Amino acid sequence: MLASITPLGERGRNRRWGFTASFYVAGSVMGGATRGAILGGIGALVPASVRPSSSAVALILAILLGVAAAVEAHRLRLPIPGPARQVNEDWLDQYRGWVIGFGFGYQLGIAAVVYITSASLWVVFAAELLTFSPTRGMALGALFGLIRAVPLLATYRVRSPQQLRTAHAALSRRAPLAERVVTATCSIAALVMIVAAVA
Repeated sequence: MLASITPLGERGRNRRWGFTASFYVAGSVMGGATRGAILGGIGALVPASVRPSSSAVALILAILLGVAAAVEAHRLRLPIPGPARQVNEDWLDQYRGWVIGFGFGYQLGIAAVVYITSASLWVVFAAELLTFSPTRGMALGALFGLIRAVPLLATYRVRSPQQLRTAHAALSRRAPLAERVVTATCSIAALVMIVAAVA
């Protein structure tokens, strides 16, 4: 995906990368916000009398984060459910830059309609549901969408085939580091949730 929207590729299609990338970021934020609002809205349907307390919610999230950390660290072998589809790269030559940017970004921001490669994403879904509020769920989803869009901005220097190859190689080298960062983030967040549950 990151290799599909670069200054090099957009120049070859007579489009401006900055324009396409801007719509990609906006689409990702809106996609995440949409999902968060839907999940928070579903949570809001749960009667207040049977909702778990804030301490119980923190404990639930701590457990889920712990499981996600174990899966990311390959200590626990669990399948990560999700659809077996990716954004349609045929769009790249069929539509205008803003359509591609927003369309790709929106789908990846929603996240539940494309490959899910990280167990931590399911924790985000659960957190949005457990806000019990479409507004809070939307805010959490929008933040997710923004964070998910940031890696695309790292391609702004890819203006030649050699730079594209270098970028691919760098992404491959950094994949294990990214896994460790996700594992550490989930572990730290789990500890924070345990402290919040106890407090």
